[in-house]
Amino acid sequence: NTIQGLEKTQKYLKSLGRYGNAPFLVGLYGCGNEIAQGFCRICAVYGGIYMLDHSVKHLLIDENSNKFTGLVDVNDQQISSTFLVSSIDYLPSIFLKEDELWETTSRAIVITDKFILEETGDASLTIYPPETVKNKYPVTVLQFSAGTQTCPEDRYSVSDTTKPNPLFELFYRHKKRVVNSSEIPENIIIANDPDSSLDFEEATIQARQYFEKMCS
Repeated sequence: NTIQGLEKTQKYLKSLGRYGNAPFLVGLYGCGNEIAQGFCRICAVYGGIYMLDHSVKHLLIDENSNKFTGLVDVNDQQISSTFLVSSIDYLPSIFLKEDELWETTSRAIVITDKFILEETGDASLTIYPPETVKNKYPVTVLQFSAGTQTCPEDRYSVSDTTKPNPLFELFYRHKKRVVNSSEIPENIIIANDPDSSLDFEEATIQARQYFEKMCS
């Protein structure tokens, strides 16, 4: 819609010149990895402790208050905590809504020996609006070269539906699961699955909200 388009245009214009001539930042080794690493380092700087190889066996929920009090790992070690910040992967299925309510995004990863679209550096972005290439929904195409550490030299990582002589291609559907917030204790904070957007604005907003909730 018009409002959404204006908001995205505003974001684009505000990003120009912030980190160079382009309004974009591209993480190395695939989108998102550097951001996750940044959060891990900040956590360590502020005294965070990492417990490796400690899978969760089950959560401890107080039946009277319906609050999370801790967890038990696979070694039967009990760990107490005031809050739990968790991926949906570790939640019991009773906390999830029916899968027909999940948002689905079709994705493709293709390795080629040349850029499909015009080569403009290590990364490029093209968006096809609906009905542009017989597509019902918007199609986003990202192209990366070896400069982003996502593929070998003289190879390119591309997402597109019309590609000559692909060296490798992978198609899959990604589902953004939906949690049933009415069933989850208020001190369990859930990190949502990635959505179809290209930036990490939602994750950044969520991180700020979670921090304020735990530290207020």
